[in-house]
Formats: sequence, structure tokens, C-alpha cells
Amino acid sequence: MDWLKHFFNRWHASKEGPQFDEDGEPRTPVATDEKLEQAVGPEVSEQRAEKDDKTAEGDAERPESPLERGAPSFQEPPSWPGIYRIRYRGPSRKIMYIGIAVDLRNRKKQHIYGGRCYERDHYFYWQKAKLNATGRTLVEAEIRHIARHSPPGNKRAGGGGPMEAPIDRRLEVLRLEALRQEALRQDTRIAKEPSLPEEPVE
Repeated sequence: MDWLKHFFNRWHASKEGPQFDEDGEPRTPVATDEKLEQAVGPEVSEQRAEKDDKTAEGDAERPESPLERGAPSFQEPPSWPGIYRIRYRGPSRKIMYIGIAVDLRNRKKQHIYGGRCYERDHYFYWQKAKLNATGRTLVEAEIRHIARHSPPGNKRAGGGGPMEAPIDRRLEVLRLEALRQEALRQDTRIAKEPSLPEEPVE
């Protein structure tokens, strides 16, 4: 029965495509209770429901992610705070290093020049921090990710170095810039609105 359930979930996932959780971790879609029960029987379906309930309880206890929703990006990183991973391109696809950065673009260059990340051998992929994130929540996310994957390049459990204050300062600058851009958009919209004709004065 296990092999049939595994095959059914793999087929269902290929139909719906990959999904990602709050931390950008891949989440494989699973079949609905009705379809699963038809495929593997009511006993296995019941066991799966109990497991899903426990997973939901764990998700409810997990803190809100400071990262933007969606899949991690393999594109050229922006000058923005966030979390990144260096993954080996070989068959193992092992995550070699996890870190946070005040500026993801500069951090990638530092790894390339320092010999830790070669584009021929490694993937560098990242996720931006939310505007309402803080340096502390990013450090906590880094610690969770390192505990989950145990990358060999991380000698500590995360949170090393005085990263919180620089990230907070950078996010404050970005928040002010976002407010300025929003104010400019509002001014442009008001300027484009047609003005009402003036009433003649008697």
C-alpha cells in the first residue's frame, strides 16, 4: 500500500506543480481525502489524516516567516536583506551553506571571490526579507534552516556575527524609500485627475 500511496502523491504533485511553505521549503501537494481513500483504502487514508493533523498543529506553533512568500529565486540577487543557500550542482544536490545577508548581491560576490561558491559547481539561491521583518527574525529563520538541513559549510548553528543591527538599519532605509515611492505615485495620480470646471461668479 505504501508504494501505491507514494505513486499517487507523486502523480498528483506533477499535476498541480510544486508548492512552497513560508520559509521557501518545497512542499509536495498531496491528494484530497476522497481521492486518497479511493486509491489506497480507508485505513491508510485515516492514518494520513492523523499525520496531517499533527503537521497542522506544528505549523500553528511555528513563528511567522520574515521572508517573502513564494519559491526561492535562482536569478541574480537584489541589493536587499534576506536568506540564501549554496547548493551543490552534483547528483546529491546537497545544501552546502545557509546564511543571511544585509545585501544579497554583495554577499554572493563575496562568496564567489572567497572561493566558497563557484557558479560552475554550485547554485546560489535566495529569498528577500519582508519590509516588516527585523534582524532578529531573520537570524531566527537562519537558525531554523541550519537545524533542518545541517549544511557542512556552517560551523555554527547560525546567528554568528553582529547581523541584527545592520539588517535593521537597511530595512528601515528600504521602508522609507517605499513610503517615498508611494507618495510620488499618489501625487502623480492626483495630478492626472481631471479638475472640475470652475463655476462662474455672478
